[in-house]
Amino acid sequence: DKVNNAPLAEGDYRLTVMHSDMALEDENGVVVQRPVADSAEAQLWVIAKGDSARHYTLKNFATGRYYCPPKALLDTVKTSETACDIRIENASVNKGYYVYGDYDSDFVGDVLNISKETGMPVITWVRTGTDNQKFQFKAAKLPEPVVESSSSSETVPGSSDSGISSSSGTDAVVPRAVRPANTMLPARQGYSD
Repeated sequence: DKVNNAPLAEGDYRLTVMHSDMALEDENGVVVQRPVADSAEAQLWVIAKGDSARHYTLKNFATGRYYCPPKALLDTVKTSETACDIRIENASVNKGYYVYGDYDSDFVGDVLNISKETGMPVITWVRTGTDNQKFQFKAAKLPEPVVESSSSSETVPGSSDSGISSSSGTDAVVPRAVRPANTMLPARQGYSD
């Protein structure tokens, strides 16, 4: 099988494991394989060039955390708030890339036990060339940010100020409503209080 030595392009990707055709997902700080789901934002990764040739950072779109492989054998690959410079090299044009945990020791990301079970974690293991160590980087389109649309007569509940409305028919964010003391409302998806 041919090898493609061209560097990976910076951009947005879904990483799938060659042997299981499942996607890598950041699940509570641990990288696991899950069935591909177009709506699963935790399966989207942003790749950027690192400090040297063939080194990159992989940032999870949903969590904002970085793929950070351990340098010890059998340790689970976790994500970190701090960027980790990782080496990525093509294993095969048809089968994908190795994501190194420790290049000098030849340690790579590996789906534990060559498992096809959903939720199985990625660990660090010696590069053996098996398909559970090969990850395909499939170009993906990141979701657009959600902008709420307001109607011409929408006003803030509980507000006596009629000046708080949107009559333009354009997309707008409605100001936060006044809340009774000591009460919490759940945050809308994509927003935080």
